[in-house]
Formats: sequence, structure tokens, C-alpha cells
Amino acid sequence: MIFTFVDFSRTKYGDTKLPIWADALGWTLSFTCISPIIFVATFTIVKTKLSNPTASFLQIMKAVTTPAPEWGPADHKAARNYQKTEASIQMVQVSTDLYVAKD
Repeated sequence: MIFTFVDFSRTKYGDTKLPIWADALGWTLSFTCISPIIFVATFTIVKTKLSNPTASFLQIMKAVTTPAPEWGPADHKAARNYQKTEASIQMVQVSTDLYVAKD
């Protein structure tokens, strides 16, 4: 969307340029859909920074993009399978880290 804004040219239909209000309406509709995502992301980053003032930007980004431990499927059977899969992935990561640390 940023590249579209930078490379903006008036909308045309054939040889006729559409009115500026049509372009404004299109941009308004586009930003209306995206603005909640930007607002929530900014709010979450600021809230995390205020609760951890000494945290670096990378630490904050890791904290806001890491899922909560209780996150997962709502179905109990699927949740057990998910937890088993997560445990096996973590074991592989730990064993890989140990292997790398020995070298």
C-alpha cells in the first residue's frame, strides 16, 4: 500500500480521469480496513515498552510477537496433539542448541 501511495496517479477509465473524490473514497476505504491493525500493533508495542522501560526494541518485538503459553486449539483432543507437537519441536530445538554449543 505504501508503494501504491508513493507511485500514485489519478485513476482513469479509458481516457477519462475519474474525479478526485473517487480516489479519496478508495484511499479512505483502504485505510479504514488497515487502520485497526496499525492501531492495535502500536498500542501493544507502546504498552509493552511502558511496562518494560529498559527493554530494547528487539526484546519488545519478540515479546509482542510470541504467542501466550495458553494459546492453542480450543478442542481438548486437538490441544493435546498440539502440545505433544510443540514439546517434540522444543526437544529438537534444545538438542540442536546443545549440539551447536558443543562445537
